Amino acid sequence: MVSNTNRTTVLLISRLTTPPEPKLLTNIGEEAKKRAATFLSQGRICDFLWSRVLLNRLIDQLNLSLDIIERPPQSPRLISKKGNYFCSISHTSTFVGVAVSRIPVGIDLEVLDSNRPIDAISERVFGEVLKNTPEKTR
Repeated sequence: MVSNTNRTTVLLISRLTTPPEPKLLTNIGEEAKKRAATFLSQGRICDFLWSRVLLNRLIDQLNLSLDIIERPPQSPRLISKKGNYFCSISHTSTFVGVAVSRIPVGIDLEVLDSNRPIDAISERVFGEVLKNTPEKTR
């Protein structure tokens, strides 16, 4: 699934439990591949590699020329001669997603769970912004 606004594009796929095929890893930097090899969990390796595949795919779809600089434990930094770009990466037990934007961006994928206190989490994360947003548009 792809969502696109004027400045931000998000690409989301169902979480896969097998690593990407080697041909999908050709655009991923050696630094990212080495980092993936340090993870103990097969699930974590898959999430990491698929997020980098998605990031490269999204950059290609947007027809951007960007260098991807890994910054553990943060999302990679995107370098361009045409100005700043930002990215965010998130994964859950069911999805992996990436966002690329001209403005600072953050995504957080969450699995809906009726037992989670969503209002309390929203208040903690969004604070004043949430208080100043009409309930109908939250």
